[in-house]
Order: sequence, then structure tokens, then C-alpha cells
Amino acid sequence: MIETIQNELHDFFSVVRKLSVYHDKRKDAHDLFRGDGYFAGDFPEGVTRKEGVPHPAEIAIYARSDDSEIDRTLVAVLHSAHDGTWCYEGLSPDYTYDVTCEIDGFQGLIYSKARPLSASYTPPAPAPAPEPVYAPMQIRGVLDGGGSFAIGAMTVLVTGGLPPYTLTIDDGAFPTAVDAAVEVQPKDNGKFLVTFGVPVPAGSYTWTWRATDARQVFTTLVESTTL
Repeated sequence: MIETIQNELHDFFSVVRKLSVYHDKRKDAHDLFRGDGYFAGDFPEGVTRKEGVPHPAEIAIYARSDDSEIDRTLVAVLHSAHDGTWCYEGLSPDYTYDVTCEIDGFQGLIYSKARPLSASYTPPAPAPAPEPVYAPMQIRGVLDGGGSFAIGAMTVLVTGGLPPYTLTIDDGAFPTAVDAAVEVQPKDNGKFLVTFGVPVPAGSYTWTWRATDARQVFTTLVESTTL
């Protein structure tokens, strides 16, 4: 009989120890959830209601966590006022919470994995948006079938990069009068009409196109011809 009593006492104290450990874990968990955050239900959207009419309710707040030992810990139980308004302060904004309400045995969800309002909480910075990828810029010049240098009217096409583009003659061996009369007119879809206001005399010419896109990225193309 004494042995039986000893076994029963051993089992009893074993259960007490387990309950004590469980209670300590839950107590530590509650300490984790303390902070300056709060939830509140204000009129007209946030109040508890019964059949659409503001009504007092029992509100429960459960902490959510990836740690299964503290996930869904019941942090607080409170009751909303007769007008359905409610507020609970003292929550850590480092966690999210489920907030439920119960009226006449029916339970509803107010918030799901929501973070309480807090003046001290700074949300993590969003991940930077990936840099857009643009095709390399290319210039299709006069000598690539884009017009006639001899008659002083040329079409130059710019592709890739980020439109809109600008096009200039960055360097060239034109006579001064011709160089001063060059006009570059932007058209649609990266096309440019290049005209000379005076006839181009016979000779050998080399010039450099410079195309710049909206990012201020540029590319160049060197062309030469003999008239």
C-alpha cells in the first residue's frame, strides 16, 4: 500500500512539474507580447455588432508566431462597451495577432494576423524593386539603308534603351556651312529625319552619331562616305 501511495505521489508531482513548466512558458510568452501597441474598434466601422446594430461582445486576442509553443497564445480577453467600441493597449508590435469577438455563442474574426498600431514600430524597408532590363541601344545609320546622304535627307533609327531619344552629330568633318545647316527632327518610334539646309559638296566625310535615351545612357555610331 505504501508503494502504491508513493507511485501515486510520484505521478502527481510529475504532473505538477509539467504544469509548472507549461505555466512558466506561457508566462514568458505573455511577457514577449508586451509593448506600446494597441487595437481599437471605433464607430462606425470597428464596433462589434449584432444583426448590424452595435452590441457588446467578448473580444479575444491571440498572438501569432512561427514558434508553435507560443502560436495562438491567448493574450487578452475583454468586453466591448454597449455601443460596441473597444480598445486594448500594451501589445508588442513585433508580433501579429488574431482578434475575435463572440456574441451569444457565435464567434467572428475581427483581424487576422494583424499588427497593432504603435508609435515605436518601424516597418521593415520594402525590398528594392528589381532594376528593369533594357535591350542594348543601337543606331541604324544613313549607310544602312536609311536615306541618301547625297541629296541631304537621311533617316536614322534608334532602338533599345529607354525612349524617348535624342540624336546629335557628335563629331564630323563637314564644311562649316553644311555643319551649321544640319537639322535633326525626331519622328515616331525612334526615327529621326536629318536634313541639310545647303547642298553637300563632293568629298569624303566621316561623322559620329550620338543617341541618348531617357536614362542619359548613350551609344555612338561612326559612318563615312565619299561623294
